[in-house]
Amino acid sequence: MRKLLNNDLSGILIANHSDMISNNLSREHTLELVGLAEDIPTLPDRFLKIQNILNHPDSSAKEIAEIIQTDQATTVMLMKIANSPAYNPMNQPINKLSQAIARLGVTETAEISMSISLLYGFAIPAGIAKIRCFWAHAYAVGAISKILINKLPDDLDKPDPEAMFLAGLLHDIGRAILGIRVDMSYFEQKKFTAHGQKLIDAEEKEFGTNHAEVGGIILKKWNMPDDIIEIVAGHHQKANSIAGEVCSIADNLANGFLGHYDNIEKVYFALNNRFIENAEKALIKAGLIAAPEEEILEIDLPSLP
Repeated sequence: MRKLLNNDLSGILIANHSDMISNNLSREHTLELVGLAEDIPTLPDRFLKIQNILNHPDSSAKEIAEIIQTDQATTVMLMKIANSPAYNPMNQPINKLSQAIARLGVTETAEISMSISLLYGFAIPAGIAKIRCFWAHAYAVGAISKILINKLPDDLDKPDPEAMFLAGLLHDIGRAILGIRVDMSYFEQKKFTAHGQKLIDAEEKEFGTNHAEVGGIILKKWNMPDDIIEIVAGHHQKANSIAGEVCSIADNLANGFLGHYDNIEKVYFALNNRFIENAEKALIKAGLIAAPEEEILEIDLPSLP
C-alpha cells in the first residue's frame, strides 16, 4: 500500500507498483484508485487554517500572522513582496511580518501563503523543478481567475473573487491525484505535459477519465464548497458556466504568457498592468465583456500546443 512522504519537497512516493501501472486503465479502475477511503491525500494543515481565516471576514491580521510566522519560506516571500516598489513606492523598508500583512492586506497575504503551503506541504511524485512549476502555474491561474472575475459586470451570476482564486489555485489538483494514486510516472510522461484538450484526450485514453473530473471528486471528499467543485470539474468543458469559462481562460493565459515562470514569486510580479490589459482582451474575445465602441480590438491570444 502507498505511503506518502509529506516532509520532502521532492515528492518522493513509495508505492506498490502492482496497483499503480496504468496501461490504459478502465474508468472504473481509475476512479476506484482515486476514491479509496484509506490513504487519501489531504491538504496541508497550514492551508486549511488560512482558508478558515478567509472564510471569516472578521479575522484579524494577528491571527494570520500567528499561522504564517512559523514558516520561514512564506515569511521571506511576503517581506520581499511588501518591500517591492509596488507596495513601497516611497522606499521605506519594513522588517516585521505584521507590517508586511498590513501593506498587503489579509486576503492577499492569505492567498500567497496558501499557495506556498501547497508547494511545500502537498507532495507530488516529481522532481523539485516540476513541483515548483506545477504550483507556480496553479497560483497563476488562481490569481488570473480573480483578476478576470473582477472585470465582469456585477449583475452576472458569478462567484466572489476569493472563491474564484481558490478554484483556480486547485484547478489542476486532479493531475496531482492521478500522479499520487494512479500512475506514479504521470509527471514524467511527455503526453501529460500537453495543455487543453490534448491533455484531456491523453488522460482519457490512458485512464478512462481526466484530471478535471478527478479534481472534482477529490475536492468533494475534502468537503470543499460546491461552487469550487463545479468550477474545477468543469474548467475544460466549454460553456459549462461563466466561472468555469473564466477558469479556462485563466488557464490559457497562464500557459501562454506565464508558462516559463518556475516559481510563485516570479508569477506574482509578472501580473502587472500590461498583463491585466491582455486579460481584459481575453474576456472581450470570449464575449464576456463588451469592447469599447471607439476601439477596434485585434488580439492574438496564445494558442495551446
